[in-house]
Amino acid sequence: MNGFGLSPQLKSYPAGRSITELEAVQFLNGCKDPSAKSGAFFYLREPDFLGTVPEAWRADFATESEEAKVRMADLKERLEKHEGLASVGRYTCQWGGVAQGRPYVKGLEEFGARVLRDLWESLCHHFLQGDGPKVNGELKEPEENILQESFQELQQKRFCARTKLLQATAAQLRGGSICVVSGECGQGKTVFLAALAQELRAKAPRHGDPAPLYHIVAHFTRARPDQASVQVMLGRLCALLRKQLKQPPAPPTSYRGLVAQFSALLHSVAQSLKRRQSLVVLIDGADLIHAAGGQLVSDWLPERLPQRVSLIISVSEESALLSSLKRRKDVTVISLGPLDPPDRVVMVRKDLALYGKKLEESPFNNQMRLVLLKRGSKQPLYLMLLTQDLRLFALYEKVRGLVWGGGWASSS
Repeated sequence: MNGFGLSPQLKSYPAGRSITELEAVQFLNGCKDPSAKSGAFFYLREPDFLGTVPEAWRADFATESEEAKVRMADLKERLEKHEGLASVGRYTCQWGGVAQGRPYVKGLEEFGARVLRDLWESLCHHFLQGDGPKVNGELKEPEENILQESFQELQQKRFCARTKLLQATAAQLRGGSICVVSGECGQGKTVFLAALAQELRAKAPRHGDPAPLYHIVAHFTRARPDQASVQVMLGRLCALLRKQLKQPPAPPTSYRGLVAQFSALLHSVAQSLKRRQSLVVLIDGADLIHAAGGQLVSDWLPERLPQRVSLIISVSEESALLSSLKRRKDVTVISLGPLDPPDRVVMVRKDLALYGKKLEESPFNNQMRLVLLKRGSKQPLYLMLLTQDLRLFALYEKVRGLVWGGGWASSS
């Protein structure tokens, strides 16, 4: 319980209570605004479900004793007294049967949709609602920055492969050029760009100068569906670049104005930089950027970059944009190929370790080797999906059957 940091009031709470109850009571006791809208959601299973469970498996779903039953009823009553602060609802489900020697339920689709809806409405209420700043079509720019930064941080934490390629890319970055990171779908372009942004931010200043070596402006089109809109992207990038200037220009009122200002701001910011500083603009999923009508556009790309500005974009290997960019003299292409075996091992270990799990790697039961023999294991996306499935598969002695005889056999 050390990780939960229980409040002093709970130290005198009756012994023998569950962690779930202690967490619920701590939340109810610790809320400073009893009138606040629901900050916690509790979902109770409809009691008639037990009547559908075979007698042999009923103990897996029922309370373990009469005493536990009384404690559960007491907790439910306590929660219902805090209506408004804590939302209490019921959900239905059905007996699903037995799989791998374990009972399971089904019919949870409506329950899952309700949880998602409740959480989204709560997030909107606490963090997204309100009249955020809108200037000539720029959509709540601070909110979008939080979204982008959170998305980038999440992707960067997943980075654990291609370290040498990352360092080489950062080292050979030069001003006045476009660096294109290409690769097939699922090869980890988004993670690579997020890690590259972090690598450049961490570059130590030279000669004791406290100013950062690189000013990084990044945009990830996959952070949210609307982030691939060319007007949303340019509006946000122009807003960030204007902040770099002491006397910024007024926000444009048209798409053509955004395109022209984006190019002009790159030159203006380059001139305002201190000596040895550079501006790096990263755009992930540049081949996904589209106009209001849905058609893909690339006319926002500057025809020429200032010498102290670098543009790093990622595109799919099959995109028409990549073919077009290869004809430019100021473009360098970095291709993300299949993962090397050592990188695959590191990725699997890291993903499973997050949940306290690991694969056996002994000579007589090398489960890791089974995973690496899969043809799809060369792709980061495949490994991520596979490890997600493995961590949910509690019977690790049956991993061989899951990998080779289950849903992953089609990629062998």
